[in-house]
Amino acid sequence: MSAALETAVPLDDLLQGEVHSVDTRWGPLTVTVSGARGGTPCLTFHDVGLSHRSCFQGLLLALGPKSLLLRNYTLYHVDAPGCQAAGAEVPPTFLPLSLGRLADALADVASHFKLKEVLGLSAGVGAQVLAQLAAEQPELFCGLILVSPSCRRPGWWEWGWGSLAARQLYHSGWVPSAKQYFIQRLFGQLTQQALAGESDLVQAYRRESEQLAPAATAHYLWAALARPDITGMLPTLRCRVLLVYGDEALHRGDCLELACRARKDRLAVLEVAQAGGLASEEKPQEVVGVVESFLTGLQLEGYGLGSQLRVGE
Repeated sequence: MSAALETAVPLDDLLQGEVHSVDTRWGPLTVTVSGARGGTPCLTFHDVGLSHRSCFQGLLLALGPKSLLLRNYTLYHVDAPGCQAAGAEVPPTFLPLSLGRLADALADVASHFKLKEVLGLSAGVGAQVLAQLAAEQPELFCGLILVSPSCRRPGWWEWGWGSLAARQLYHSGWVPSAKQYFIQRLFGQLTQQALAGESDLVQAYRRESEQLAPAATAHYLWAALARPDITGMLPTLRCRVLLVYGDEALHRGDCLELACRARKDRLAVLEVAQAGGLASEEKPQEVVGVVESFLTGLQLEGYGLGSQLRVGE
């Protein structure tokens, strides 16, 4: 989302690829397949207020083409219903949208592509969806990279302000107050207030949010605000988990709860200072080393070797 991303190496090989419309039990989802062909599958799912492109582009660019993720994995980027393009709509069969329905639909995506031993990469509410799916189908995943996941019901402050933003989005579109809600939800104070005003990342978000369908974003936000508590499911996670969150993240308390409940022998944690919920985009250089170490650990267990059996150096 930053200005550097817009002028640096092309993102085509990282976030654009073959676009598929996959029928699920609740309706069609758009899936973009990119990365190493024939590699280990990596299923991504973005946070509310973002698309797969705006949620992961900073991290993927920082990792670079020589990283284990981009050499050994085939990326299956799933966009929430209606969030794949500016003029898209949520299929009526998905309504009322819920995180449970999204988890069901992602399971159908994995079944459609015949995915096995999947690495999950997700953020925010999207991370809760993947965590729920991994708890329900532990045999499907070999690892999870969760960026500032939620796992509990929203508090009154999040619910009230979010409900107002959702109504504004649905009825009036991307008005300034709706954009400001997501900026404060996603980013830390340092990113929001750079020395000469807003940072490049926030300015880019203001521009790129216009590419999201406001009504579809509102439905995803309503689903996020009606999310269930899944803390009781967290001890059943069997795969390795990398938990990354900013110390100013909206769901920092949820992240600490997840860290307490998940199996300690399968968990790695990184708290990023002076970052919000989207720490992987705010400070990707502080995250890439931990991600590479996590992927190397998966290789030692026989996962993520890729089609050419590359082992981390």
